[in-house]
Amino acid sequence: MTRKVAFLFLGETLLIPHLYPIVEALAAAEPTLPIELWVSTSVHETLLARWSTGLRQVTIRRAPGFRALPGHAEGDNPPLPPKLPTLFRLLPHLLRTPVVVCAEQTSLWLPATLPLRTRFIDTFHGAGSMMARGHWRRRAGWRTLVAAERDRQALINGGDAPERIVTTGYVKAAFRQRTPAARLFADPRPVILYTPHWQAHRSSWWRWGPRWSNGSSPTGATT
Repeated sequence: MTRKVAFLFLGETLLIPHLYPIVEALAAAEPTLPIELWVSTSVHETLLARWSTGLRQVTIRRAPGFRALPGHAEGDNPPLPPKLPTLFRLLPHLLRTPVVVCAEQTSLWLPATLPLRTRFIDTFHGAGSMMARGHWRRRAGWRTLVAAERDRQALINGGDAPERIVTTGYVKAAFRQRTPAARLFADPRPVILYTPHWQAHRSSWWRWGPRWSNGSSPTGATT
């Protein structure tokens, strides 16, 4: 296999900040190492092409099923092609790649179901040990990158081999291409922004939030 590393940008745009800082760090540490960024839509392609200017060893490649979305707003989450068909059509290319880095579990179906020589590295994109749950599909990866020792220990306690779990710090914190913060309100007083978890069983918002937003009291609410 040719010496190179592939990064899979096949999921939602919210996953980009969890992967791209690794691309930059690897390019700085290994300036002659070929790096391929596989993208599923033109939204991903446009963003990564702009940021990768000057990184000569980085090549952006369109994954099978690539969707051109010229009218889609930059950075918005685009409609994605089906992941599993994309992955299996991408497999012949990945077989020639020693290391593949991903930020979502769907890509781990490949090492979980096929006897591959390619080594998959999974970087966690959740925050906190709540997300550090062992799963047979995740264990198919060669390495798993986590933000903190607590996350690492949670996976080990769940049955993962200690040598597989590597603590790297929170990758997204190193993302430099974020939109600058802007003041949301004219009032300079401190503002608390509550962002509920999208899964109903992890957030009390689904029980009291809609009623509170209509002016009712959130009595008895928990977070």
